[in-house]
Amino acid sequence: MVMDTLTCFLLNDNLDTQRLQSKSSHPLSFVDAQQQTAQQVLNEQRDSNQVARTFLLWDQPDTLVLIDSLYNLPSTRYSLDQPHSLDDVLLEWRGQSSKVDLPVLTRSIALSLTLNDLLLDKTHLSLLEQAIVQCIGTDHRLVVLVNVKQFHLTPNWSITTEQQWHAWQRAVTLLYLQQIQVAYTNQCPLFDMTVLFPDLLDPCWMTDMAFDQIFTSAQDTALVEVWNKIRDDHALPSWQPVVLTTIDPPESEEISQSSPETSVTFSRVIVGGTFDHLHAGHKILLTMTALLGKVSMTVGVTDDVILQSKKYKELLEPTTVRMGAVKRFCQTIRPDLEYKVVPIFDPFGPTISEPNLDALVVSQETLSGGNMVNDERLRRNYHPLVLRVIDVVSEAGSHGDQSYTDKISSSWIRKYLYDLKQ
Repeated sequence: MVMDTLTCFLLNDNLDTQRLQSKSSHPLSFVDAQQQTAQQVLNEQRDSNQVARTFLLWDQPDTLVLIDSLYNLPSTRYSLDQPHSLDDVLLEWRGQSSKVDLPVLTRSIALSLTLNDLLLDKTHLSLLEQAIVQCIGTDHRLVVLVNVKQFHLTPNWSITTEQQWHAWQRAVTLLYLQQIQVAYTNQCPLFDMTVLFPDLLDPCWMTDMAFDQIFTSAQDTALVEVWNKIRDDHALPSWQPVVLTTIDPPESEEISQSSPETSVTFSRVIVGGTFDHLHAGHKILLTMTALLGKVSMTVGVTDDVILQSKKYKELLEPTTVRMGAVKRFCQTIRPDLEYKVVPIFDPFGPTISEPNLDALVVSQETLSGGNMVNDERLRRNYHPLVLRVIDVVSEAGSHGDQSYTDKISSSWIRKYLYDLKQ
């Protein structure tokens, strides 16, 4: 149902508010937001306890964006030139909530996992499966807190060798692959999970984050007690620990000793993509890029104007929404880096306009594009970027099941949403 009053944030001047009001029988409340960007308005609204279920962002003279904050429906653009009233479009758009299985995930549960040498075994995956299933049953999102032994992680730490890159990529990828498999098996493909490494977070993370519960193994309860002691010192409620069932761990895997590698630090790293309906594949890509960077990370987000040939393009999130989701995720997993999230209008983006970049993270599918970037940089007398490759399919094969890798796709999600509307 459409709200009695809709708030419309005006991001430009000379917008014909009377024309928009004539498109709706419901009163519109216009708020001057010309001193803010669309992203700032989105962040404020989503961080506010008084956030409206639906609001409007008017950023172009003849079109505006409809934003939903409750069901996380794909944002959509409304054109004042179309014959349909704003009321009709809102009713059709909001009607998706009764057809799309998108639970309201406003609460979080945490899972504490401790890894030795970044190795995941059947015990870890069993704990993760139990946590996901319980979160699905109670409409919670899951935050996985990964405590890594044998790595002295601190803010400003970064991956410096090929061996480290592959070890971290394997661990991050297998965690998210387990999420995908369990979520699909339990008919909740859009289940939301984020992997964090507490030692890389701001020291006050224990007082800033709110979890209804924290799942743990019996071996990790002492660590949860330490975290709760810090919360008690700040007069905050303790996180309720829930000990999950563990299976007998397999024999420790012997780690082969490889010859020492040369360490290379990458101060400024970059990655690009569409990042529509931010999913596990995106989170792997962004997490690994953030772990590689020492000082700053640039993310190029493909602008709407060059996505017109995408399948189910009517369900594409607007550029500003996708940029906001990327920045919020990156700042959550690695708050010590400087972030620049920018729209891109060609295959290159900032990679050929910023000479001081050090490394570019690509997928196996976009590796050829990375080589094209370096060819263009050489033509401009810039140093080539070191390419670091994410290969989810290979990791899935080593995990024993590649059947879910085709689901790590924004186009799959858009098709899923489209089919549920029919």
